[in-house]
Amino acid sequence: MPKNKKPSTFYARYMGLAFQMFFLLLIGWFGGSYIDRYFGFEKPAFALILTFLFLFGYFYKIYNDVKKDKL
Repeated sequence: MPKNKKPSTFYARYMGLAFQMFFLLLIGWFGGSYIDRYFGFEKPAFALILTFLFLFGYFYKIYNDVKKDKL
């Protein structure tokens, strides 16, 4: 934890990131499920693809945010 920040703001920031990730995964899953139903797929192909795509994109965002904070 950085010395110049209060613990409450530090934890609130990362709790916010956790909620953003949760809702982003929900959007990916339900959006992909909608596409699967629209095209008539029996297996959740687009649901998995969108979920992992959103997850990797969000990890990339977190990586860039952390990299900025260290400089």
